[in-house]
Amino acid sequence: MTMSMDENGVGAVNFTFLADTKLEEIKIYVHNIKDNKKNFLWSYKLNEPCKHYSMAYILKQNLKAENCFIKKGFYYTKVNLKEVTKSYLGHSFFYGTYFSKSYLSSKKGNIGCLDITLVLNLSSEK
Repeated sequence: MTMSMDENGVGAVNFTFLADTKLEEIKIYVHNIKDNKKNFLWSYKLNEPCKHYSMAYILKQNLKAENCFIKKGFYYTKVNLKEVTKSYLGHSFFYGTYFSKSYLSSKKGNIGCLDITLVLNLSSEK
């Protein structure tokens, strides 16, 4: 998996699956960063990601996953991380620097790991 992001928060993501894969679990760990120290905030584990209300849609649209089965091949997608973050957190009090680590796995092992450092600033934009 490779990813790049432009100045508007749009990420281009390339996935390469070398074999047919069954996605069985997603783990997400979130920390905030203050004074150069990571402080654990929460974790989230999806045992059946394709039954999750939003993750199922994302996987089906971007990886053409049916029942969390992803066929061998190359996949490319664009994700507006700014909009995804805004829709998830809304206009709440979550401002500052955050670090997120996500693991995608199957029974055979890890499929991928994604580390994101995100800075949320207070702005008048709604």
